[in-house]
Amino acid sequence: MVLVVVDGLRDDSSREMPYLSRLRETAAIATMKSGQPSFSKPAYAVVSSGAWQESTGVVLNTSPGGLAIDTVFRSARREELAVSMVAHEWWEQVNGQEGFSFSHKYGDGEG
Repeated sequence: MVLVVVDGLRDDSSREMPYLSRLRETAAIATMKSGQPSFSKPAYAVVSSGAWQESTGVVLNTSPGGLAIDTVFRSARREELAVSMVAHEWWEQVNGQEGFSFSHKYGDGEG
């Protein structure tokens, strides 16, 4: 499975991007609806766990990471599947470091 999350990208704008349009032709897709207020780190926790901010405890970008509830990534690790990410460091904070391969992390102002 490959999960592509483009933070802040509007659905209508994404449909003008040829590469993403080609992915849509052969992939399962979903447009995320975020809770309010809309912050990135809580949204990453929602995507990882399927649970709303009230359940994850990650409600602000400044909230500490480390979900106590199950995530899709933990499920994959239990099945001994490889899990790797190219992601902002908040994904790592939310999901923990054990069992992940982070080949490159994007932080604030880095690229």
